Amino acid sequence: MATPQVSGAVALLRSIRPELNPDDVLAALIGSARPLVTGGRNADSGFGLLQVAGAVDLVLGPGTGPLPVAATDPLAAPAPIAPSVIGVSPTAGSRVVARAARPQITFSVGISGVSTRNVTLKDVTTGRGVAIRVTYNATTKVVTILPRFKLAANHTYRITVVRVVSQADGTPIARGFSSTFMTGRR
Repeated sequence: MATPQVSGAVALLRSIRPELNPDDVLAALIGSARPLVTGGRNADSGFGLLQVAGAVDLVLGPGTGPLPVAATDPLAAPAPIAPSVIGVSPTAGSRVVARAARPQITFSVGISGVSTRNVTLKDVTTGRGVAIRVTYNATTKVVTILPRFKLAANHTYRITVVRVVSQADGTPIARGFSSTFMTGRR
């Protein structure tokens, strides 16, 4: 029963962003799935319940939507620039990531208000949040996630960013960001 639903979701994602490779599509589907059992992925329920809207949000990324007023009205004041994620390391869908990894998120503009309330790391395999610290380098516009303990082997992790704002004018991130990666055995 799930095969035609997942195939339809893949077709939708590829119609929205034809340049996506299979790993990007898989990362969006896994990253947006809702676990059906505690412990995350298992042999009976796989990665969980397909969430097509969530996968579309992940594929579209931040900053999509209708044009700002300034783009359609030449007399209007310039539109504020919303922060967006322009890079993440490890990249979405990465496998065999070192258990001592320190994920990094690069933003398009300087941001403020970075904390563990708006940047999170979740162990999708267990369904639990990971204790982290976050640091922000205003020069490079990079947030670094520092897990307090070594990540578990062969687990899938999800990075999520919500409610950060630009330093310049307080414009919030246009759309939340999420990315998944999987650790290796060591």
